[in-house]
Amino acid sequence: MRRIETLVFGIYPKSEKLRIRIGRWERHLISTSDLENEIRQETEQVESQWAESGLTHWAAPLFNWYDIFRPFSTMVSGIRLGPLTRYLETNTFYRIPVLDGPIALKTDPGMFAEGEEGLPLPLYQSRSEWAFLPGLMTFQSMSEISGAVNEEFIERMLTVYRQIIEKTGKKKLFLFEVSDPGKFDYSLYRQIMKPSDTVLFFSKSPGKDNLSSISERFYSLIDASGSSSDLVADHSMLKGIALLDAHSTRVESRDLILEKVENTGEDTLLTSNDYLDFLPRVIADRKVSVLGGCSNVR
Repeated sequence: MRRIETLVFGIYPKSEKLRIRIGRWERHLISTSDLENEIRQETEQVESQWAESGLTHWAAPLFNWYDIFRPFSTMVSGIRLGPLTRYLETNTFYRIPVLDGPIALKTDPGMFAEGEEGLPLPLYQSRSEWAFLPGLMTFQSMSEISGAVNEEFIERMLTVYRQIIEKTGKKKLFLFEVSDPGKFDYSLYRQIMKPSDTVLFFSKSPGKDNLSSISERFYSLIDASGSSSDLVADHSMLKGIALLDAHSTRVESRDLILEKVENTGEDTLLTSNDYLDFLPRVIADRKVSVLGGCSNVR
């Protein structure tokens, strides 16, 4: 039997109860410590549901993240928040990071702290061993700076990411890349986590040059672009397949998913084509239940 593992990543839709509590906190009607407790409770509840569903891994739910960049304005010097900007081609928005000084970690991401225009730390409330971080090409291209790779930014953020892993005690890493890989050398991520404990997610296919300088296999490379190239599979221990549609309310069929996996004839890691915060919570819950039911490794 082929190995089938499943993974949920990124920001998960908040319950209506938690959204109301966040609104009350934003109006200074409840304390930050009370909100942090609410986030922790909802995280524990959701993770229990995921475990019961059979889900193998999760780098989520990140209920204390407004968007995939905003926590870093609290933790990292040299980053401030710019205006609201549309996130890719969706109907959601993020505060654009403005890079305006030397980059360095200034706040312990594993400790409780008030947010600066963001929700409270610690960065990860989850008991999962996985850390979720935006890919550095994505971070750079969706910030105020753009164009060619800024080597100093990349170097300093690699240090920040390594410190985040050390201080939060995470053992595995999920990197979320939605920009063009350009000429980025993904072997640089070895400075943060060994490839066998790292998943790289791409919404746009990497090229041979992006991976040519690394001989080890990653835990999984997930190419959500729909490309039929074998490049990512050749560099993966488990073939990453994005079969849940994070932008559609249609709930997928477990039987059809398993049929597609069987046709690949390879050990696989199943996930979605984006994080699930674009969906109503009830739909996201149903999709994750289907995904968990596809696991044969728990």
